[in-house]
Amino acid sequence: MSDTDLPQELAQRRSIFRSTWMLFLIGLGIVAVLYGSVTIHYTSLFAGANYGYYLSRIDGIAAGIFDAQFPVRIYPNMNAGFGYGAGFFSPDFMLYPSAMLRVIGWRLSNFANPITVPFAYNMTIFVSMLMLFSTTFFAAFRLTRRAVAGAIAGVAVCVMPWTMHAIFERAALNEVLAMIWIPLVIVGVYDILTNKMRRPWPYVIGLWALMFSHLPTAIVTLLTVAIVLVVRAKTLRATPHLTRRVLLFTLLATTLSAAFWVPMLEMLFSARFTFETTPLLWLGFALPLLTIASVLAALALGWLVTRTLAFLVAPVALILGIITFQVIFAFINPTFISHERWEPTYTPPRYESLARDDAWNPLGTQFEQLRQMPGNEVQVSDGRTIHAIREGTTVQFEHRPMDTEITFTVPLVYYKGYGVRVDEYDGRYTNLTAHASANQNLVEVTVPAGLGGSFNVRYDGTVLQRIGFYLTVISFIFSVFLFFYLRNEH
Repeated sequence: MSDTDLPQELAQRRSIFRSTWMLFLIGLGIVAVLYGSVTIHYTSLFAGANYGYYLSRIDGIAAGIFDAQFPVRIYPNMNAGFGYGAGFFSPDFMLYPSAMLRVIGWRLSNFANPITVPFAYNMTIFVSMLMLFSTTFFAAFRLTRRAVAGAIAGVAVCVMPWTMHAIFERAALNEVLAMIWIPLVIVGVYDILTNKMRRPWPYVIGLWALMFSHLPTAIVTLLTVAIVLVVRAKTLRATPHLTRRVLLFTLLATTLSAAFWVPMLEMLFSARFTFETTPLLWLGFALPLLTIASVLAALALGWLVTRTLAFLVAPVALILGIITFQVIFAFINPTFISHERWEPTYTPPRYESLARDDAWNPLGTQFEQLRQMPGNEVQVSDGRTIHAIREGTTVQFEHRPMDTEITFTVPLVYYKGYGVRVDEYDGRYTNLTAHASANQNLVEVTVPAGLGGSFNVRYDGTVLQRIGFYLTVISFIFSVFLFFYLRNEH
């Protein structure tokens, strides 16, 4: 049956559907060519400002997976092997696909071409750009009902100067990942103001993914949304149920990300940590404004071009503009083509500190001193040392019962959640609580008189960490039921 035999409305819908998919695929192809040529075809990496940080985090998450941690809290191969808890403060969730590629690479290490950390990073950038194009296309299409606007906005946001700067100059991977979800939040806010929030899922998914991508961007985005809703408070007051829906779905997005922010808050209140005190800390909350502005500018460009240029002229002008931009960018920014390159066989330093000035280490931990300490010796309070076996976040050693109370200092940096199990010689076992040592903030265990056996020190997490994780799981199940309920309702 041909389209002419179908009802006119159905034929028109099919035509719109085909043209929309065609423009989507064309735009996706442009982005794939642009970023695929940089991130996949190159055999080395551009040495941006934060490459080492993110490559090491990917490697650290992979090491945590091998250490049987899920979710990974401590990078066991960092801080001279004493463990590093950066994942408490900078979300790791969006880096898990890269880490899994790295795990596969370790499994394939006996083959000719193992999957290296740079390859995993490059693939993350490539997939991130395709996702950024897709979400921006979706947002522009929802706002304008024009597929051309979606294609133009999607390609534009991927080649925005700020996007290029974040990828090639600062290597701010978390910010790039966060940018993917901002268009969904924008669609959600538009739906709140115009459609009584009948389709809340872009808003919920956008906020949830933002919190799991980059916390400063999530906070700034939430504040921006709050300001917009306050300015348009008249709309909310006119429909009280709309206010309740906004609060409900904001709360749902927050509980969906509880697996990250609950452990983070617990850790912040449990100890004092080293932070970067430079202006960069404040820039961390100012830069997301440029990220939001870039997405808004791309959406505005898509809307503007579809109303000022003919249907066939717009794609041609866009492609010519992209080519011109790339050429100009390469000439005015020579670092784009002359960066120091990291070879594909590069492996992050297995025993290094990730951040400047020991950031995210407990206060008092000095990385340079840790490098000089033996990683397989347990210090005893009476001055002796005991040989230990350290594997990941686990340290095992033997000690016979003593007539007096003694203290062991274990070669692991202390983060709340370390536990100690003592398998006694008579077959029983005892659980002890670990605490931070006064020197170097290492794991310290106080053993009462008469207790001895095989000591197993391991990071098991805390009750609040498990509550946050299960709260995320329960919220996800609730979201699935709520999705089908609202779908049937409308």
